[in-house]
Amino acid sequence: MKAKKNNKLEASAQANNGAGGVRVIAVGPQIVELLQDDSGFGQRVDIIFQCADIDEWSECDAEQYSADLIIVQCATVFPDTIELIKNRTVAAGAARAIVVYHYTQQKTAVMMEEHVNRLTPLRSPITAADLKSVCEADLAMAEIRNMSLNELSEGESFEPVIEPFLEPVEEEIASRQFSDELLARVSRISTSVECECPHHLASLLLALNAFESYCLQCANRDEKDAMLHALLHRKTASARLIMENALSTLAEAEGFELSE
Repeated sequence: MKAKKNNKLEASAQANNGAGGVRVIAVGPQIVELLQDDSGFGQRVDIIFQCADIDEWSECDAEQYSADLIIVQCATVFPDTIELIKNRTVAAGAARAIVVYHYTQQKTAVMMEEHVNRLTPLRSPITAADLKSVCEADLAMAEIRNMSLNELSEGESFEPVIEPFLEPVEEEIASRQFSDELLARVSRISTSVECECPHHLASLLLALNAFESYCLQCANRDEKDAMLHALLHRKTASARLIMENALSTLAEAEGFELSE
């Protein structure tokens, strides 16, 4: 079977050089449907190439199409699958590849973690909204990686570091005001606010806490990306402080306790 092209979208992508939307290579039976769902990207995505499965994709010329993002759906993932996806992602000039899978081995899971700068694993089943969120996060990270240090640090007051990857900028980070246990309790309380803002704020803070810890661990683990993750850590901590203050204001207005 020959690889199926979406000629209309491909022509649009080539004519606009990607300006009309995210240029995607879609591999797998459900990826196009998920991307074009109303809760996904809708028609704001240029699917420049699509095929039924990874075997069909492996037989195509990897350098024939240029893309921003590659999304591959496969039931099982093995080391040779990851190598194939990684190599073809590089050949297509894509920033990242998302791998949607059902089953894998521990060895392969570790391999995907080692290639996290290029691959994002996503375990099935997923929704269109799930895929959209991961695509947007991957593209945002790729954009950050492509920005210069001056662009990344715009508006920051610290002095540039001569060897940024070896000596990340030290800056005081505000301590957390609320523990995860307290936030989990707040996420379950009953209030008079019909929109359930306390629940949403608590959930958002839990996610910010988790991502703040994740960035700190990455900064300590990956010397090459140390400054990038240190910056993400500071920005996340700043966002967390703002939302903590917002939760305090809401608690005072609603009359619920934020004590441990």
